[in-house]
Amino acid sequence: KSLLISWSQVRFLPRAPNQQIGQVEPLAHEGLLRLFLKAYETKDLELISSLLAPNVVLRDWNLQVEGKEEALREFAKNFEQAASLSIEIDRIYSSELGVAAEIEIIVNGVERLRVVDVLSLNQELKVKAIVSYRGL
Repeated sequence: KSLLISWSQVRFLPRAPNQQIGQVEPLAHEGLLRLFLKAYETKDLELISSLLAPNVVLRDWNLQVEGKEEALREFAKNFEQAASLSIEIDRIYSSELGVAAEIEIIVNGVERLRVVDVLSLNQELKVKAIVSYRGL
């Protein structure tokens, strides 16, 4: 069930010649976001766990939880409620501090949720916050 792409493939992209240590190319953020969304789509809690900082904050239109274990519990609840998930990415926005995406989540092949996910990253490229906004 685990994906063939690994965290190390996203993390160790070559640095530009003038790039400071600790700076990350926006492409790395985009890769991390794509990896996170693929892990979510395939319900891969182990991979999601490897991407999260211990003190991650998860917030959406229904709840807010703090800490990796609480966030993983919420993901597990979502996965139990959906027989299938499919995620289509419309747009990705990246900055030094994180990455965001306009996505459409298709639940059980019928229910469509338009969402903007914003992932904030720490210095180690771990997700320190996930904020999801639901659209129409």
